[in-house]
Amino acid sequence: MASFVNMDALKNMLNFRRAQQLVALADERSFTRAAYRLRMTQPALSRAVALIEEECGLRLFERGRGGVELTVAGARLVSDIRQILGQLSLVEQNLLMQGKGEAGTVRFAIGPLAASHLMDDLLTECVRRWPTLHLASAVLDTPSIAAGVMQGDLDFGICSRGTLDPDPALRIMTIGHMRMGFFVRRGHPLAKRGSPVSWDDIARFPRAAGYNRPLRDGRAIRPFAPLESTIECDDYEALRRVTLRTDAIWLTSGSLIRKDSTETAFVEIQPQRDPAPQLAEFSAITLKGRSQIPAVHHVIDAAARLMEAG
Repeated sequence: MASFVNMDALKNMLNFRRAQQLVALADERSFTRAAYRLRMTQPALSRAVALIEEECGLRLFERGRGGVELTVAGARLVSDIRQILGQLSLVEQNLLMQGKGEAGTVRFAIGPLAASHLMDDLLTECVRRWPTLHLASAVLDTPSIAAGVMQGDLDFGICSRGTLDPDPALRIMTIGHMRMGFFVRRGHPLAKRGSPVSWDDIARFPRAAGYNRPLRDGRAIRPFAPLESTIECDDYEALRRVTLRTDAIWLTSGSLIRKDSTETAFVEIQPQRDPAPQLAEFSAITLKGRSQIPAVHHVIDAAARLMEAG
């Protein structure tokens, strides 16, 4: 036989079954044992290997009384086949894991308020339950989240329902509510009263809230209705520090305050008449008609559980 491999012939003759036959024979070093492993007859395996050698023009195995040994060329070929079969095994395993929602890539974004309450817990939950899942997450404003979902850049987003412009292309699912309240630092002039405060009193102090962009219909969100916010910022950690350092009044989530290590540094105040909504509704948004891998639904469900628990 020739001392070189005819690569065109090799590509044509090598398929998954034949590759398995060569590896089994290399492992077992016996046609009888390899045939038993492959659940075929010994003569059939002998013919199959002989045909491979004939087609590629190269001897791959030396037959002798002591068994079967790989030639130098056969050893090189079997080594390459093992790598290919290993990669196929990884592909198969990854497909199975994706089917179970344990692998794949999930791209999502969360609005600033929900992220301050949810993001670290959600990522922790996902890492613990699905360690091989690739998570690509971001904190974005609601319009950017909606645009990302509609353009296909995001699998889903989580944002405040009140900041979301309805769109027929979006599927909107409520995943939880968050109680909102007005908080000041301990020692704040309004914290000493122990009774509801008037809006006139609240108007005397800076008022901090998340940055709220106008909706498409021109409606403005007024979290301190009937008053305007004087500080708007999407960085809730910055708002926390500002509130602790100044006489600002912070509109935020009570659950977020409870998670904070400086919880005792804050006092909630109650307006005499509170026209602002007491609950913020949060929704997961996806694109209608877009098929999703199971992992996307798993992450959304995990977010909903965490919202309910919080």
